[in-house]
Amino acid sequence: MNFKRFVLVFLISFLSPSDGWAEDDISWRVTNPSLTALYSEGLNSAQSGQGIVAGQHSLIYNNAGIVPEEGLNFYFSLSLSGKGGPFEAALEPLFFVDWGITPARGAHGTIHKGYLRFTKSALHLDIGKESLWWGQGAHGSLFLTNNAKPLPMLRLFSNPTLLPNIFRYLGPFQFDIFFSQLEADRVIPKPYFQGTRITIKPHPILDLGFTRTIMMGGEGPKGINPSQFITIWFGENKEGGEDSSNSIAGIDFRLTLPDAQFYGEVGGEDEAGGYPSKDAFLLGVYLPENNFRIEYADISNPAWYVHSLYQSGYTYKGRILGHHVGGGGRDLFIEKGLIKTESVHGKINLDYEERGIVTAPVMERHYQVGTAFQLNAGIMIIPWTGQINFAYDWIHNAGYALGFNQENALFMFSFIGQI
Repeated sequence: MNFKRFVLVFLISFLSPSDGWAEDDISWRVTNPSLTALYSEGLNSAQSGQGIVAGQHSLIYNNAGIVPEEGLNFYFSLSLSGKGGPFEAALEPLFFVDWGITPARGAHGTIHKGYLRFTKSALHLDIGKESLWWGQGAHGSLFLTNNAKPLPMLRLFSNPTLLPNIFRYLGPFQFDIFFSQLEADRVIPKPYFQGTRITIKPHPILDLGFTRTIMMGGEGPKGINPSQFITIWFGENKEGGEDSSNSIAGIDFRLTLPDAQFYGEVGGEDEAGGYPSKDAFLLGVYLPENNFRIEYADISNPAWYVHSLYQSGYTYKGRILGHHVGGGGRDLFIEKGLIKTESVHGKINLDYEERGIVTAPVMERHYQVGTAFQLNAGIMIIPWTGQINFAYDWIHNAGYALGFNQENALFMFSFIGQI
């Protein structure tokens, strides 16, 4: 199946004539210029399980796959957006200089994110590179996060809307579907990656979500044709040598009460005999009045994020697409606000992680502490935000080596213009 041809046909069928618009309707703006200095010490923690090759610095996660060198790094980014009639475009170029402990990679630049969006009524069609966060977790999610680089995708999603007839009792309904293709440098090159998410709000205090992601096909003998694509999408999962897909599916909820929010996710992996028997879960509590959060994720089941056929795992360019702790891991995250005024916000967090449960000879343990401060001010009537982050991680059995300990550290300062 030719993914580019599929995208072209889909676009032609969707972009039917709409209300006219003139060239004078086009507007462009530059927003959120950001300069970041980041200093890190320590080595990467590897994902453990079935030979999967993925890893990252234990304190650098959920950052859209940006990989700094050890030592001092500088980043500059901004957002460029434009609108014209039913079309909207956004680009986020990223420029960085690495002065690491290892030989410097020098200066680089890339279009880190971006999309072209067509809107028709309550539907939006995107083509570009985007990061999606699917789930209720704030520190991580079982399904999709911005831990890996933005995915190239064709995406169709809707605004919240009420369905007709009896289905209106489901409350505001929203769907999000994307089609992507992963990188060539994998055990099975260029597999297709597809995701579907549906959310409903049957009561003002209750949000529910249903998510499924599928990795399928790829170059070589596991290639699939259009009919197989549709069959797999609707739930077929063959066993043994005929297997040509890997799925993760689950549900999530958020219960919002006057003084507290309770949220969670439950998911299953299809590897080795069908889901939801290969389960994982995430639970959290947030108290807005006290600015306090506690969140626990258990992904210790060895089937998670790995697959006997797709041996590169649930990854994109060397990073987990879901929760950064990875399969075979547990994560307990606690965060407390220290100060919150109009101009200053401050937080402290504690994070305990276990990695390599069952999937490694010994378990790697992480004991982390971090602080984050935000200062809102203005220079010559231009508002800006300064952010300072410091984090420290003491790692026991680092690299899954018994008795070997390691210390990781991170200091980051960002200057962000609010224009």
